[in-house]
Amino acid sequence: MFAYCYEAGDIQFGDQVPIHATKLASGPEAILRRRIGSTRRVPGIPAEDAHGDRQAIEQYRRFLTAPRRRVRGA
Repeated sequence: MFAYCYEAGDIQFGDQVPIHATKLASGPEAILRRRIGSTRRVPGIPAEDAHGDRQAIEQYRRFLTAPRRRVRGA
């Protein structure tokens, strides 16, 4: 399963990444949906922005794929 978005920043899920979409992350569906959560748009791109912001998409992609560390004693 893949999580991807187009320039407008709308996050979608599918078995393949469409040609003009940017892959955000891949893996089992349950893990992807839990990691992305209720976010349906890439943070930093306003809903009225039809073209989006390539930098915001890349930063969100890096955030999703960065290794997570557990905090001890929390």
